[in-house]
Amino acid sequence: NAQKFIEAGDKERLALIANECWRPLMAGELKPGMEVIPAVSIYTIKRCGRAKARLVALGSRQKFLSDSEIYSPTMSHVGNRFCLIEAASKGHYIRMFDSGNACIKAAMGDGKVLVKLPSRWSKNPKGDIAVLLKALYGLQCAPRKWFDCYRSSLEKDGWKMCEREPG
Repeated sequence: NAQKFIEAGDKERLALIANECWRPLMAGELKPGMEVIPAVSIYTIKRCGRAKARLVALGSRQKFLSDSEIYSPTMSHVGNRFCLIEAASKGHYIRMFDSGNACIKAAMGDGKVLVKLPSRWSKNPKGDIAVLLKALYGLQCAPRKWFDCYRSSLEKDGWKMCEREPG
């Protein structure tokens, strides 16, 4: 499976570059005491037999952020059941969807997060350090960034968030 994994890794790297997920660290930008989070490639074989690669930041090594930066609302069991009953009673159809590479669609905003890219992804044998521009899987703040991004796109289309069920 080595060739499949190499191709999957290249596809993931190209997708992240195309989405402008990071920029190179400029000379003098790295100050003493700044946190650099390592990123690793995770390789899996999907049920269909396709090889998949995902670049994941090791967020467990990230300093703890406040709950307001990492908490991402989810729908409660009661809220989910209400939506299903309401849809069934009105004859609506519910379809699931998947937003591929969801987290990297969300901008990092003002916070500067540095990540060390895997050596295979960089010119430096020890791995390049980059500044994240988009939320990367594994970061503590990634689910919240994605939620904020998705919510704002729904609000632009006229949707309103339920105060009792923010998820």
